[in-house]
Amino acid sequence: MLFVVELPFFVTALIFNLLEVELPVLLYILVFAGLFFFPVAILTAAVGKDLTMLRPDYLLIPIFKAFKPYFVTAVLLGAAVAVQFFARQYSHQSFVVAAGLLLLNLVVQVFALVAMRSIGLFFRYYSCMLPW
Repeated sequence: MLFVVELPFFVTALIFNLLEVELPVLLYILVFAGLFFFPVAILTAAVGKDLTMLRPDYLLIPIFKAFKPYFVTAVLLGAAVAVQFFARQYSHQSFVVAAGLLLLNLVVQVFALVAMRSIGLFFRYYSCMLPW
């Protein structure tokens, strides 16, 4: 699902690379837009069990109808991604640094579990707003 929602970023980055154009702000916007749509894409694919349901209208309708709860879900997933950026690998480090990085990787898992649970709760309480 992450590849599907980040496909506009990949295509744009490839085109910019071929044309030797640098617009990092646009690329960051596309990356964060893809991450914003990631929870509803996971929900649609997991519950709908059909990849053809990943249409923009199916992804946008529940977001617009229940923006605040969806925004909380997206922020929780964004927090997991943000913490993951700081969680490096812990090999070839001293014991204290490796233990700290391992703890940070475990914190990432906690954030990811809370984010995935919030996606399930979004479906449970706002499934009436899903167009499918």
